Amino acid sequence: MFVYFVKTKAHPQMLKIGKANDVVMRIAQLQTGCPYQLQLIGMLKCKSEMHARTIEQTAHRVFQRARKRGEWFEYSRHVHLAVMAVLESPIENLREAARNAFNKSRDESRAKRPARYAESLAIEGLVSMDREFRGIVQ
Repeated sequence: MFVYFVKTKAHPQMLKIGKANDVVMRIAQLQTGCPYQLQLIGMLKCKSEMHARTIEQTAHRVFQRARKRGEWFEYSRHVHLAVMAVLESPIENLREAARNAFNKSRDESRAKRPARYAESLAIEGLVSMDREFRGIVQ
């Protein structure tokens, strides 16, 4: 039994987290009902069906903030980094690895916000100065 991570090749990208004995067959089934091409990101080999269910539910809880519907999640940069951390870490540390990667990515994004905000204010200032100048010239 495996827990798999599949993404759509569409915009916005979506991520499906599920479990299956035969991942290739499961992706083929999903592809039949999905108009967008699906791509396997990775999978985790589980000890049993119960273990797979626990891992899948844990992953669903970790990505809860990105949930769109059912087992489908928005595939943002933050989610990508967290999925990669999950796939690279020991299965026992799944929740911790995903949370750390997700939070680190989100914090880095927040740290960049003040610079982007200052940039937008500078641009707005230039636009308003341009409007004033055009008003004076005309």
